[in-house]
Amino acid sequence: MLNALSPEEEAILSQQADPDAKSEPQYQWDEEYQRFILGMLVNDRNFLVQTQGLIKPQYFTNDIHKLVSKILFEYFEKYKQRPTRVFLQQEVEDHIREQSPPVKVRYRQELHTVFDNYVPGIEHRDYLRDKIVAFAKEQEVLKAFYDSIEILKKREDPTRFSKVYSRLETAMRVDRKFEIGENYFEDYEVRYLRVMEAKATGDVFTSGLSLIDNGLGGGMLRGEIGAWTGVSGTGKSLMLTNAAIGNLKLGKYVLYISLEMNQDRTAERFDAQLADPAQLHGVGINNLYQNKEIVFAGLKDFIKDREDQRLLIIKQFPSRAMDVPTFRAYFAQCQLHGFQPDLVIIDYVGEMKDYPGMATWESRQRMVGDLRGFAVEEKVCVLTALQPDKKAKEAVRQGLLIEDDNLADSYGQIRPLDAFWSINITAEEKDAGIARVKVVKHRSGESGYIIYLNFDKQQLKFTEISRDEYERRKKEVKLHRDLTAQDSVLEKMYGKGKKKKQIPVVEDPAEVPGTQEKYEVPASSTQITEDNQPVIYPGSGD
Repeated sequence: MLNALSPEEEAILSQQADPDAKSEPQYQWDEEYQRFILGMLVNDRNFLVQTQGLIKPQYFTNDIHKLVSKILFEYFEKYKQRPTRVFLQQEVEDHIREQSPPVKVRYRQELHTVFDNYVPGIEHRDYLRDKIVAFAKEQEVLKAFYDSIEILKKREDPTRFSKVYSRLETAMRVDRKFEIGENYFEDYEVRYLRVMEAKATGDVFTSGLSLIDNGLGGGMLRGEIGAWTGVSGTGKSLMLTNAAIGNLKLGKYVLYISLEMNQDRTAERFDAQLADPAQLHGVGINNLYQNKEIVFAGLKDFIKDREDQRLLIIKQFPSRAMDVPTFRAYFAQCQLHGFQPDLVIIDYVGEMKDYPGMATWESRQRMVGDLRGFAVEEKVCVLTALQPDKKAKEAVRQGLLIEDDNLADSYGQIRPLDAFWSINITAEEKDAGIARVKVVKHRSGESGYIIYLNFDKQQLKFTEISRDEYERRKKEVKLHRDLTAQDSVLEKMYGKGKKKKQIPVVEDPAEVPGTQEKYEVPASSTQITEDNQPVIYPGSGD
């Protein structure tokens, strides 16, 4: 191994080093490009986290960009959050207080330009991050090269070669940053305190049904995703609406994205539940506009104690027009407008635009995984719905329950989910206004149980009932159907003759309140028993 460098070799190394390596470099990109980078920093927390330490204020060529980035990095280092637009504006104002009016105007205009020219999107984030990492790595390697020369000059140091190796190795490790995560054996007290505080302060999310929330230990948490499934027309979207309203009542900010129904129709579902139910009783979803004053009063009462009354945003995207990058871009735009959702509802994944070049099953599975990744990054809760396969319809018709193996296109969709529920309604249950919910999956809680529901057709609202109540109403409807079927048989056999007298139509009349009127039987087909009652011969009805 070479233990020393000759003066000539040192001179050669010195010539190879950047003569300006001791001074900080600056970006060679034009100002608009640098403005785009700064716009990502002030608007995208994930981008800020991953580029922290790779971007230095002095890299920017514009003095305003240097100041804004310096304020941003210092604030984030201290509070672990991005400063809001208002906070950042105030900090800039504090720094330029002594400047002349023209300079102040220039700083203010440039700051607004940075915010307003921001174009959100994960593809922009990845592209700029790669450019920034490459620039930072290049500068760090150049600086390490210069430092190595200085180390090698110290011939009396026997460890100089290992120091050079370590310095170059450090330079090569320059890359995007990640939040370090949770230190299990040091942070357990903080972890328990955090979870307990979340439950105590209501920073949990309701599914819309208390029995589901109980199975989850109180509800869902930030960074989690849950989904409903059910055959068409059984209430997947209504369950999402119920969940949205439940979380609004908890003080959460909700973003509801519909890929099927337009914004006004979706809003009507909220109207039907948020308006005063006592006054709207008997009015229903189809008569909201004739009773708009009742609706208006109910909505005003709901938000009267809220300082920020922008609690719910409803947004429609055309079917198959929104993919995950488009959704992320829209979410960032909401944040730019000052709306920071706690809960995001997407109705539903099956109507999202598939990833190009992928099979449907693969695309759907990736979508659900990417939405969960979004929930983790943005610290929100996400609820959505998934479409079951054709076998699910037949299973429900037979009175069975939709399970995880009834997912259409991709069974793998269930893997990223923290919670998964199916809603099941047969034709008989629909007539009775009842339904069953199967808790298919709870990653962090009890699962596999069934919940029984009442459905209010006026308010389009599901509420929990006991199994006994469910069975009672189901039996009532079955008896009613049996009576109707017998009426149909008699009409087919004998026609709609003049009503003659009441005849019991079930073996045990005590089970049915009152009796059912039957039709007069033609004399030619009637026999009279000893107690003077006609004998009815049943036919082969439908």
